[in-house]
Amino acid sequence: MSEHVKHPLIVPGSVESRTYQLTLAESALKDSSMIVLPTGLGKTIVALLVIANRLERGGRVLFLAPTKPLVEQHTEFLRSHLRAETIIFTGEIPPHKRSELWTNAAQVVVSTPQVIENDLAEEKIDLSQVALVIFDEAHRAVGNYSYVYIANKYVDQAKDPLILGLTASPGGTIEKIQRVSDGLHINNIEIRTETDPDVLPYIYEKYVEWYKFSLPPEMDFIRQSLNSALSSRLRELKIMGIISKEWVSTSELLRLRTEVSGSKNYRAMSVIAEVIKLRHAIGMIETQGVVTTNKYFERLKKEAKAKGGSKAAKRLVSDPHVKRAMDRAKTLKEMHPKLLAVENVVHNLFMTKPDSRIIVFTNYRDTAELVKNALLHIDGVRPVKFVGQAQKDGVKGLSQKQQVQLISEFIEGKYNVLVATSVAEEGLDIPSTDMVLFYEPIPSEIRSIQREGRTGRRRSGKVVVLITKGTRDEAYYWSSNRKRKIMRAEMKRMSDQASDSRSEPSFRIDSEPHTLENTPINVQSVNFNQTSDNAVIETQCSYHWEEEAMNSIQITHNAPHVHAVELTAPPQKCQKTLLDFGKGVTDTVGITVDIPRLRSGVINETINVGARFKVSPSLIADCAFRDKNVIERKTAEDSLSTLTDCDLFKREQSGKKRRLVLCGKKSAKMLKEQQEYLISSIPSIGLIAAGALLKHFGSVEAVINAPEEQLLKVRGIGKITAQKIREIISAKYTPDSLKE
Repeated sequence: MSEHVKHPLIVPGSVESRTYQLTLAESALKDSSMIVLPTGLGKTIVALLVIANRLERGGRVLFLAPTKPLVEQHTEFLRSHLRAETIIFTGEIPPHKRSELWTNAAQVVVSTPQVIENDLAEEKIDLSQVALVIFDEAHRAVGNYSYVYIANKYVDQAKDPLILGLTASPGGTIEKIQRVSDGLHINNIEIRTETDPDVLPYIYEKYVEWYKFSLPPEMDFIRQSLNSALSSRLRELKIMGIISKEWVSTSELLRLRTEVSGSKNYRAMSVIAEVIKLRHAIGMIETQGVVTTNKYFERLKKEAKAKGGSKAAKRLVSDPHVKRAMDRAKTLKEMHPKLLAVENVVHNLFMTKPDSRIIVFTNYRDTAELVKNALLHIDGVRPVKFVGQAQKDGVKGLSQKQQVQLISEFIEGKYNVLVATSVAEEGLDIPSTDMVLFYEPIPSEIRSIQREGRTGRRRSGKVVVLITKGTRDEAYYWSSNRKRKIMRAEMKRMSDQASDSRSEPSFRIDSEPHTLENTPINVQSVNFNQTSDNAVIETQCSYHWEEEAMNSIQITHNAPHVHAVELTAPPQKCQKTLLDFGKGVTDTVGITVDIPRLRSGVINETINVGARFKVSPSLIADCAFRDKNVIERKTAEDSLSTLTDCDLFKREQSGKKRRLVLCGKKSAKMLKEQQEYLISSIPSIGLIAAGALLKHFGSVEAVINAPEEQLLKVRGIGKITAQKIREIISAKYTPDSLKE
């Protein structure tokens, strides 16, 4: 029986006790914090725990979310789990009524930030009595977004402000994360990744598949015609001196448009507008198809004919290259291979699992309509289109009430395929979604993570990505993938730095929480398959976590380079592969194991292959055999990335005897980053605290020489942390304490 959290304001038996959630909540009660937690692992539960404890002290709580459907879901959740009056603020409630409710009724107010910003600006409400403000999807708190304004007002008005930010994807770099933290006046960042030991039991596998297609010749003809029109405009901009080369990114074009508008260079403004429109049309034919492209062409013609229509639209529709593309598009039926792929993928899943739930993401409403209509013809498939509220091209969107109703009907099974635009990316609690399908990749790592987070929440899930080869699909995919790796590495580093300072939670629970050591692991066999120039060891492994199994990979090493990485078995099996660099393998070898992976099922004390092992807190791979061979337990793509991105191959191919290195290679950093790195290497000190210390004292030397009483003057540095800093810096170094 699962343990449950006990608190006078939390409905008994409604919240399962998870150690990581309790620990995060306890940390968030001490200081304004940002909680970074993978999608589906209960950020809202953490918020609930913090709300309950703050309400005990008096005051009210403000819970903000960026979309109305998300506001509705948070309200429903709080009303079913929290013993406190919870109300919604919406634009439909008159301002004077909101002011009255704020003053007299509400303990917890859930709202979109725009409503609260307006009421604050008009002085209809104030935040002086607010004990806690929660910012869901906190990564939005940059620039002029309402979150920043509200956070500033709260810190100015409240007597005892406490801020809690929630997000699964804070940003790809420490600079982006810092901007969000600054925008919300956050001092503490708590990060959990999918490899953290206390999170692992609740992680469900996501299997990713990529389908790649070539653009059909007829559609390629349209693309080439549009590219010809585009090239002539780029040459014109170069002649004007607006650009220096005949290629420029869209973001750069937008910047240039702002610059030339200030100088009133109307000709350049028009040409830049034409380039942007042509880029959009090319993207349509490459990634969406003929139907969606034709609809865009029709809108372009309508704009050109309209009274006061833009000169850019008029010039484009009269351009011979564009006219040729438009004429050809009219003659074609929908023939983009993506549409057929969607039909096949959805059909195959429902054939094997009729009770499935699927979300198909696409960037455009026209494509969403096209996909929905295509799926209507498949037996057992009940698709529905899910879009935002705005009216576009004369077509109304979905109201808040309609959005909430559709989500409810999707969960209940009236519809089993949700064909959605970006409105379904953030925060929606849609349980038991078996597959997420990307009609096209997107360049944003944050949005990609959010989309993938719609599956694998209650059980294992699948992600399918459709890519047109040689188009922006590929560019967007690799851009997002690269930024995601950077973000994950940064988050993992910050999480590891914070792990030493984590303490056991003191929330009241029924009994001791479940421990990872209860997870059974059974290594069934080790098979040796060695030829003269490559060596492979396969370990067949089975285990039981929520009755789910891991993916299967095989890496074949053909010295001195990786020869192939491919899926070789169904997901029900788990294969581990040892890369042996041209040397024989004995029956008994020394194994070094990364602690989180030891507990995640790579290997444990019950391994029965006659191997001895030792534990390391930070290893470049899952396991290291003797001084050079490694095992990785990941998807095929991740395994290749792990091996090729680190210094492992270079070191092993040098031909020299080297001691096993238990940490990754340090990358070159600017002086500021090197200083932060030095201070943040002290246990209990993360990058945020390191920056605060350096800002206060001015240099690394001054931080190290600072006495305890001076350290305590830095915001976020408590007595225990200050004592720890002084202990590490002042304690005598004892060589005998080193371990091999």
